[in-house]
Amino acid sequence: MSATLNNIGDLQDFLNADIYSNSFRPVPLTEFVKIEDNIFRVNHQVLSAEDQLEHEKIVIFPYSCDLLKQDPDHLLALVLSTFCDLLKQDPDHLLALVLEMVPANSCLVFCSSKKNCENVALMLSKLMTIHHRHLADIHRQKRQELLLELSRDGGGNVCPVLQQTVHFGIAYHHSGLTMDERRLVEEAYSTGTLCLLTCTSTLAAGVNLPAKRSVQSDSVSVIVRSI
Repeated sequence: MSATLNNIGDLQDFLNADIYSNSFRPVPLTEFVKIEDNIFRVNHQVLSAEDQLEHEKIVIFPYSCDLLKQDPDHLLALVLSTFCDLLKQDPDHLLALVLEMVPANSCLVFCSSKKNCENVALMLSKLMTIHHRHLADIHRQKRQELLLELSRDGGGNVCPVLQQTVHFGIAYHHSGLTMDERRLVEEAYSTGTLCLLTCTSTLAAGVNLPAKRSVQSDSVSVIVRSI
């Protein structure tokens, strides 16, 4: 079953059935915790909860270093205020965390609300416009086709957020999408046309979309299927 049940025993009694469970995982699942700029690996083999966090690395994403090397005349200073405003949108360094995976691998970012899903998707695409515009050239034709299909299903209209984010392989996934829109987004993600989804926890419970990395951007408990 794709859905997750927490009262499987009650269902067993009701159906007078047997339970078969399997915890086999073809690849290891590694859990990390980000605290400010620090990434910690969770070692569940350690009994003491205080010692389970092992320091892995520090996230220092050089938002401006590469740009400054290309800007010996400091033209960036002329637009610095706008540039800094964009940096303030990503205080948790989500862009750095997802760029370690995409576009070669898939990534899920779990958010606490539907609005947050849309805001995070939009924020990541805006930052990519500045730092990684070349990502919009990947699967360009397929992403254009996806937008056309979304437009047909929407009676000629496409959500303005998706209109901007899909070009970078990003989309949101929550209950605000129609069934047809969700199907198109899920298929595009499964085939690699989309490489990143911002989603609510309902996706983890009801849809089997594997990811190389899953990020919890808020305090949300989710069940993640990683590959």
